[in-house]
Amino acid sequence: MTKPTKGQRIATAHIKAQPIAPVVASIDGDDDRLLPFGVMALVESSTDFVALSTLDQRMTFVNTAGRALVGLPDLAAVRQTTIADYFDGDTVAQLAAEVVPAVLDRGSWQGVMDIRHFQTGERIPLFFNSTLICHPQTQEPIGMGTVGRAMDLLQRANQERQEAIEALAQLNQELEDRIRQRTAELQASEQKFRAIFNNTFQFTGLMTPDGILLEANQTALDFAALKPQDVLHKPLWQSHWWSLSVAEQQRLQAAVAQAAQGKFMRYELDFRGRQDSVVTVDFSIRPLQDLAGRVVLLIPEARDISDRKHMEAQLRASNHQLAEANRELSRATRLKDEFMATMSHELRTPLSSTLGMAQALRHEIYGALSDRQHHAIGIIERSGRHLLALINNVLDLAKIESGKMDLRLAPVVLRDLCDNSISFVQPQARQKQIQIRVHLRQMPARIEADELRMKQALIHLLDNAVKFSPAGGEVNLTVEPKVDPSTPMAMVRFIVGDSGPGIAPAHYGRIFESFVQLDSSLTREHGGTGLGLALVKRIAEMHGGQVMVESQLGHGSRFTLHIPCPTVALCLGQGVSGKFCPLSHPHDGVHRIPRV
Repeated sequence: MTKPTKGQRIATAHIKAQPIAPVVASIDGDDDRLLPFGVMALVESSTDFVALSTLDQRMTFVNTAGRALVGLPDLAAVRQTTIADYFDGDTVAQLAAEVVPAVLDRGSWQGVMDIRHFQTGERIPLFFNSTLICHPQTQEPIGMGTVGRAMDLLQRANQERQEAIEALAQLNQELEDRIRQRTAELQASEQKFRAIFNNTFQFTGLMTPDGILLEANQTALDFAALKPQDVLHKPLWQSHWWSLSVAEQQRLQAAVAQAAQGKFMRYELDFRGRQDSVVTVDFSIRPLQDLAGRVVLLIPEARDISDRKHMEAQLRASNHQLAEANRELSRATRLKDEFMATMSHELRTPLSSTLGMAQALRHEIYGALSDRQHHAIGIIERSGRHLLALINNVLDLAKIESGKMDLRLAPVVLRDLCDNSISFVQPQARQKQIQIRVHLRQMPARIEADELRMKQALIHLLDNAVKFSPAGGEVNLTVEPKVDPSTPMAMVRFIVGDSGPGIAPAHYGRIFESFVQLDSSLTREHGGTGLGLALVKRIAEMHGGQVMVESQLGHGSRFTLHIPCPTVALCLGQGVSGKFCPLSHPHDGVHRIPRV
């Protein structure tokens, strides 16, 4: 019988040590055949050093990774070794004194030792985990199992774990910083929201769909001298603001119910404030919905409109007073027009007789007159005619403004209209040696208008031009067509230009008002009542046209009378080259009245 080895003696001495749970358990069934093969496959695929030895320290198995680590070619070479062959002398002493007794006594041992390479003698540090192996049925120790992991792998794993821990710590720190920053931002946002919410000039709140008030801004609380605990977490209609009437409370309940269904509610009501003050507010309830369309909150808002309601009441009263004043003004205007029409008629009748008698005396029908008498009769006749013209103008204005003047439209020969109008102002033009020129720009021979009223308008324009032009000056009457493609009706323009003192643009609108003279000194020098241009404006408007002025101080004025003319549009449509119809008789387009 061979002498027991040191390992056998150690194993024998510790044969009764308490083992740990067996590594391989017995399993009934078909899995008994699969399990050993599966365990062996896992061991062989491991990158760690995995070894089995008997209790007498004879090596029975080292996996492929382990054999490569120590330089052993196969299992046959492994079975010829003992545990001591894998270590140097110092390590073998540690095995005998520490490792093997720990495995046999406690069932396991962990620690770092240098294993050697069989060919090169290189020492390789490994972290070992040794375990006592027991029989699965009898629990009797039958060997030892060892797993060794290279320190560089372990260190790398530890380093990676440490790096992961540090990264996690940094991530946690960043997360905490972001949480603190986000919390600060939320607090700042909350402060801003509160500042806006509490200081807005309108009453604002937040309530549940069933009308329980969750928030109320400071404006609403201050209005009624309330504290948050007085109104929050209570139905809104039971608050101090709605304590004026039960009807308003019921109305609010109904509005809340409809708003909870997604409807926007708005109406006016009376609010109760501090010391029982009452104001009228524009009240609304706005539903707030989630992504699914469910109403989750309601936003009540109220705006004080007492001042507006007071102003509306004042405006209604003012409108009523204005309407009364307008009615009185309309009545006064009507009475004035009726009075002017009546009085003008009554004045014109005796004045016509006076003028007729003056003409008879001037022609010496009742006997010869001296030069002084002729001069006096001339003054009477000129003053009478001036007064008759004034009365006629007043009468015409009164008729137009009272709506009693109708136009008598008929074909009017343009040449005759211009000649007859100029003949009325010829005496004044000759007296001041003013030349009058007429320019007809290829107009149709006739237009549709009221000849009497058109002649009246042109006479007023020509009379003003002669009156305000200096002696030896020039007055131009230009008649030309104007076609605007944007309107179906063409226009005829009568342009009267003078060489007078001109008119400032700021006074353009005033000169067409009744009884307006811009310069009292000019009125004293030239005469006039300020009715002529007002009458021209109304005659133009009755024809569907208008009168305009262009002027420059010191360079004369141009008055343009626009009158609708269907004949011009007709001629344009018939002309092959766009030219207007020629006049009814040959003319060079300019009619001149020589100076005398």
